[in-house]
Amino acid sequence: AAWARLESFLEHGAGPICFADIPWPPDGACITGVMPGDAANVAKKRLAAALRRWHPDKWRRILDRVPAADQAKVTERVKNIAQRLLEEKARLTGPGGVLR
Repeated sequence: AAWARLESFLEHGAGPICFADIPWPPDGACITGVMPGDAANVAKKRLAAALRRWHPDKWRRILDRVPAADQAKVTERVKNIAQRLLEEKARLTGPGGVLR
């Protein structure tokens, strides 16, 4: 729901997007949304969606609307989340992972 509001604001709003406006995943929480017991096809779709959402290159359209004072903070947070996401991907595709 929070991400849908941000997407709607990106499409229809004209104002800036501040750090606090972005629905960041909680620290330590699963970013992919893959749950124990998820089928491989479900896990794969969730992983792909998370990779698209948090890939730093996909953030240009958002960063263009972020005030200069928040740019570095937003960029750093996105990079941190992308790194955490790659770690989740490694667990999902490694030994014992649902996508092994």
